[in-house]
Amino acid sequence: MAPACRRRCMELLACSLLGALTAAWLMGALIVTEDLQWSKIGLMQAVSVVLGSSMGLLVGSAIFATWLTGGLWFEVLFVSRGQEDIQDERPGSTVTVLGRSAEKQQETAAIVDQKLEAGRKDWWCCACMRIAYTFTFSLAWFGTATWILRSTGYEHLDDMHPSNSCPILDSFVLRSKTQYLWIIPFQNGTAISDFPEWCADLKQLEQDGLVVLGMHGVYHEWHEDGSAEFECCVDPASLMEEGLAVWKKAFNATPKHFAFPGGFGSAENAAFLQDTYGMYLRSLLNGLLHRVYHCDDSFCNDGKFMCSTPYLDVF
Repeated sequence: MAPACRRRCMELLACSLLGALTAAWLMGALIVTEDLQWSKIGLMQAVSVVLGSSMGLLVGSAIFATWLTGGLWFEVLFVSRGQEDIQDERPGSTVTVLGRSAEKQQETAAIVDQKLEAGRKDWWCCACMRIAYTFTFSLAWFGTATWILRSTGYEHLDDMHPSNSCPILDSFVLRSKTQYLWIIPFQNGTAISDFPEWCADLKQLEQDGLVVLGMHGVYHEWHEDGSAEFECCVDPASLMEEGLAVWKKAFNATPKHFAFPGGFGSAENAAFLQDTYGMYLRSLLNGLLHRVYHCDDSFCNDGKFMCSTPYLDVF
C-alpha cells in the first residue's frame, strides 16, 4: 500500500474512532438527562446539555488529536529547518553565522516566519477536516446504533381503545419481541370497562406473556392552549383516581406502566406518578430508541411521516 493511501486510511480510522467516542457520549448524555425530558422546557435543557457537551467533546478531541499527530510535528519541523538554515556553517568555514550580514539574517528569519505561518494554516486546516470527518462518523455511528436498538428491542402500540379500530393489533402481538400496548381508559367519554370481552382478550394476551399493558393518559385530551393532558391545568391525583378505577374494573389489576399523551407531562406530575403509584414512565428517549406504532396513524400524514407504520417498519 502506498504511503499516502496508508496515511489516509489511518486518518479515517482515527476519525471513525473519535466519531464512535462522540456517539457513545451522546447516547450516555441522553440517558443521564432522561429525567429532564418530561416537559418541553426540560427537554430544551436536556438538548442543550447533550448537544453542547457532545460538540465540545467532538471539537476538543479532534483538535487534541491534531496537536498530537500534526500540530507539534509542524512546529518542530519548521523551527528545526530554520535553525539549520542559520547554522549551516561549521567550525573552520571561512564565513560564520556571526559574520553574516544583518540583511542575510533578516532574510533567513523571514523565511522561517513564512514556514511557521504556513505550518499553522496547515495545522488548522487539518483540525477542521478532522472535525468534519469526526462529525460525519459520529452521526453514522449514532444512527446505526439507534437503528439496531429500534430493530431488535421491544415495541409500543399507542392509542388503544375499544372504540378505535386497530388493524395492526393481530400481527403486532405475534412478533417475537416484547410488545407494549398503551390503553386509553376513556375515549370520548366511553370507558374501557364498558367492553368486558375486549378487556378480557387483552388481559389474556398479557397473561400469555405476549404483551405488557400500560395506561396511556386518562382521557388523552388536549387543553385549549395546545398542551397535553398532563402538562398543566389538572389535579393529577383526582384524574388518576378516575383512570385507575376504570382500569381496576376492566382488568382487575393496577397498571405498572404509564405513558404521557403526546409524550409530555410536567416534571411535577411525573414525580407524582412515580412516587405515589410507583409507575414506570415511558420517556421521549424510550420513544427514540424503540418503535412507537399507532392504531390510527393517519395524523402522521400531516408532515409527521416518521411515526407512520411503513417508516417504522424500516427504521
